[in-house]
Amino acid sequence: MGIPRLTQDLNPYTERIALGRGDSQGLFNFQRLIIDGPSLVYFVYNKLLAVKLSHRLAPPGAVPTYLELNNAVLQLLVDLEEQGVER
Repeated sequence: MGIPRLTQDLNPYTERIALGRGDSQGLFNFQRLIIDGPSLVYFVYNKLLAVKLSHRLAPPGAVPTYLELNNAVLQLLVDLEEQGVER
């Protein structure tokens, strides 16, 4: 899924930003985001997979369930709102 090494190739052109409210320490401050749905799910899925695989008791090939994935995506969106990012 996606373009191989896209993040790596674009990294030299990135800029750090601050999301929502709080001390931006000279960074651009944004309250609104456009989030690509499939990319968001892919990001959260890979984070959950890494956590699962880091547990010793996880069976080989353990993958996040749809419920875990849904809950994690919703939690990430709630966290963004709590940081001042608008809907």
